[in-house]
Amino acid sequence: MADVEETREKANELSGLLQCDSYTPENGTAAEKKHILTTWVVSTKRPYIVATTALAEGLEYYYVRLIVNVDEPESLESGRAGRDGLKAYSLVFLATTWKPQGEGEGSLKT
Repeated sequence: MADVEETREKANELSGLLQCDSYTPENGTAAEKKHILTTWVVSTKRPYIVATTALAEGLEYYYVRLIVNVDEPESLESGRAGRDGLKAYSLVFLATTWKPQGEGEGSLKT
């Protein structure tokens, strides 16, 4: 798993490629973070956001249809998708050099 600094850098790089906002613990004040989330939720041009696990913690936005993890997730953040009871999807991209972590072969910590 990547360390915090590497994760933040990857999130910022990916948001630049996708031309969308990034949400990380270092985004600024609470007001600035709220602005990023409000922009994401109401956007019709870019209804997506790149985020670290900082966004997954405590997120109560019920209309997430797709979670894409780049690298092994620390936990199963895809639980944030489909909270409104409708079908949702989770996709995990792993490096070709990925090796199972945690307890047991191929298991994720939940």
